[in-house]
Amino acid sequence: MTRLFIALRIPDEPLVQLKELIHDLLPDANQHKWENVEKQHLTLKFIGEVDDFQIEDIAASLQYITEYDKFFCEFGKLGVFGTWQKPKIFYCSLYTDDSLEELVQRIDATLEEFLIPPEQRRFKPHLTLLRYHSGENWKRIFRISNYEVPGITFQSEEIVLYKSELLSSGTIYTPVRTFKLK
Repeated sequence: MTRLFIALRIPDEPLVQLKELIHDLLPDANQHKWENVEKQHLTLKFIGEVDDFQIEDIAASLQYITEYDKFFCEFGKLGVFGTWQKPKIFYCSLYTDDSLEELVQRIDATLEEFLIPPEQRRFKPHLTLLRYHSGENWKRIFRISNYEVPGITFQSEEIVLYKSELLSSGTIYTPVRTFKLK
């Protein structure tokens, strides 16, 4: 069994700009364990565990992704999933055009052929920046939630089908297939 997900790859430069901005906003930023810039992506579909023999068929069924144009995106507001008492994730929303949401729906429909259920929650484009670990002080993080990131825009040129391995040392993402956008 292999754990898979599909993601829009975010270029490095805007991620570095976002990281610098957050470190300017949070004097104690280095006290937190941030998600690695190399692992940042916009998840379009978490597939979950599939039989290894299905991987190539799943990748082939998604080939139409290459027919889509590159996606223009802009970082939006910073926010927290969870509550003051139980924070879960610190994130940055993404503004994208409607064609990305249409692609997400098409991916859901395609993967139903493999008995992968469609997502029940509405697509909310965001990057996970930080996951809560017990003992962390998130007071300052809550203070900067709803902060609108000023004008960091970018173009995304790839969507990737990733394999995700959960190890005691952390998660490893390995590209299975990369789909270049027009």
